[in-house]
Amino acid sequence: MDDWYIMNPSKEELFDLLDHIHQIAEEYGIHINKKKTRIVKISSTYKILQIKYSLTDSGKVIKRINPKRVTTMRRKLKKLAVKVKNEEITYENVENMFRGWMGSFYKLLSKEQRKNLIGLYEDLFEKSITIISKRMIITDKIK
Repeated sequence: MDDWYIMNPSKEELFDLLDHIHQIAEEYGIHINKKKTRIVKISSTYKILQIKYSLTDSGKVIKRINPKRVTTMRRKLKKLAVKVKNEEITYENVENMFRGWMGSFYKLLSKEQRKNLIGLYEDLFEKSITIISKRMIITDKIK
């Protein structure tokens, strides 16, 4: 894993620690991208591993998926629907991919994002999706 974060109440200590990390990385021949390495105030919204984190006034951390990931998935589903129709790939592969993606990001999606993604999937592949006990049941649409 090459993405990580460190939390500390002292900004000065973080800058000092970052300098030490750069020295150690240099000794081992590891390149640290200075454009991507930053120190941010935890009260501001920040993104790591495609998840947006924000802190409420009460101290609760809110995790949300980066909206660009949802847009990318919608585009991908549309392209895959064409490939399934042209028999370039099997529907089962698409279903497995969608189940895995939804399983990974389900809790990070808003209810509206979930509803819209599931609706798009149902329309593209003529399926019906039901969530029962945290399991996604995909069946053929009844016409």
